[in-house]
Amino acid sequence: MHLNKNSKLLNGIKPYLVTLAVVLVCVFPLFKFEYSTDTYHFALHNGLGGIYGAMKYNGRLIIYLITRALESISVSFMGYYYVSFIMSIVFSTLSIATLYNTLNKHMNNVFAFFLSAITIFNPMVFELFLFIEKGFFAFAIYMSVMASKFFLGFLEGKKYYIVLSYIFVTLSCFTYQPMPGVFVALVLVFIVANSTEISTFFKNVGIAITVYGFATFMNFLVMKLFNMSDRMSSGLNFANIYKFLTFGLNIPYLLLVYLAVFSVLFTVIFLSSKKKNGKAFTKESTLIFFKYAFIMVGTIITTAAPSIVTTPENVWFTLRYSYPIGMLVGTIPMLYNYNREHMKLKSGNLCKMSIRATLIVMLTVSLTFMALFHSFFFSRHISNAKEKEDALKIGEIIAEHEKATGTKIKYISLYKDSNCSISFDGVVNLPNCNVRAITTPWCDIPHINLFNNRSFIKTQNSPEYISYFQSKNWDEISTEQFIFIGDTLHLGIY
Repeated sequence: MHLNKNSKLLNGIKPYLVTLAVVLVCVFPLFKFEYSTDTYHFALHNGLGGIYGAMKYNGRLIIYLITRALESISVSFMGYYYVSFIMSIVFSTLSIATLYNTLNKHMNNVFAFFLSAITIFNPMVFELFLFIEKGFFAFAIYMSVMASKFFLGFLEGKKYYIVLSYIFVTLSCFTYQPMPGVFVALVLVFIVANSTEISTFFKNVGIAITVYGFATFMNFLVMKLFNMSDRMSSGLNFANIYKFLTFGLNIPYLLLVYLAVFSVLFTVIFLSSKKKNGKAFTKESTLIFFKYAFIMVGTIITTAAPSIVTTPENVWFTLRYSYPIGMLVGTIPMLYNYNREHMKLKSGNLCKMSIRATLIVMLTVSLTFMALFHSFFFSRHISNAKEKEDALKIGEIIAEHEKATGTKIKYISLYKDSNCSISFDGVVNLPNCNVRAITTPWCDIPHINLFNNRSFIKTQNSPEYISYFQSKNWDEISTEQFIFIGDTLHLGIY
């Protein structure tokens, strides 16, 4: 009996231990403290006060409250970084393991693990780990994964579980507004897989919409009632969804990833149908196609939906905002393999061939993505080192000028040369990620101040120097980039 209990305990914690090992392998480049553009910004804007001020402004009340609590017990800015980093490991592990335990009942356990891993660690995850509040993003994802788990329990007959879905999605939304899309991305698979009749399907879709809608509406209501953010000053704007979908989804490498995954899976579906019935386009294969299309369209529209309540200038594509779309890499094959072990297929060999094909695709995507993730964050360290080197060089030249002239520099005006790059040569750059601090308006001067322990103030460009700097093309910091006029430095950016 004692051995049996130990065996059950080991089997229970095994998925969490395996998942933790995978997560640690994925995120080990982040063990070294690193700055992103927002980290530079917060570092000099009241430390944790700058963070919780921004979180309150953006309606992320759970991040706001926890950050204030950490500040009250004297957690430092760097301490906050590592608390958040540990949280990201813990909640990423819990998300993958929880999703695995949910899927493991409905498919092969190897498939369940791979699908859980690539669904949570999907191609949109880069930017989530780039921010200092990365641990809270991971918490929001975990809350939505839990909500989807209980929604599946609701679909399977445990009606009171729907209350837990409402609670967890609301917690997710008040942490980071786009993350209830994680709930939708998973629940659409569960609804399609568990709805045997059209009427049941529409009823379940309607219930899922109310769960998602309740959380997002409550967040919107709280922000409007307390006038918390100018981002929502324009009220409802449905044109923003069109703007997001048409001008936002324009990242070629991601589209190629999705195209490759979907092409293989759809090919397997149609070949399977042709093998069984002699026709590629049958009623069965067409229905499966529409199921996939429903999941894709539903996930993409849900991801764009939060833009309805934001002002037009605040609607743009970011990887973190579109994280649920990235989950399609996992949710599409998830539907294909859901209940596979319980399906009565006529061709055993065909089933094995389909499993191999899907597994090869998932393994290839996983390894490629892990390599890219590592390359990106090692590039982040390279960028940080170069940014520090440049900032110190700028500070050194300013100090030499001040010593020689006796004039203290208070203001800096930044100008771009003819070929100013937003990233350093040789680093892995993604949209809105791994950009140079000095080319980013909210941290260009703050990062110079940070490394030189100064308090320079940014000032407007002078028209007489714009054409001069635009006629130059530098590759590193040089004295030619410095024009000192009184207490102001006109500085060219290479």
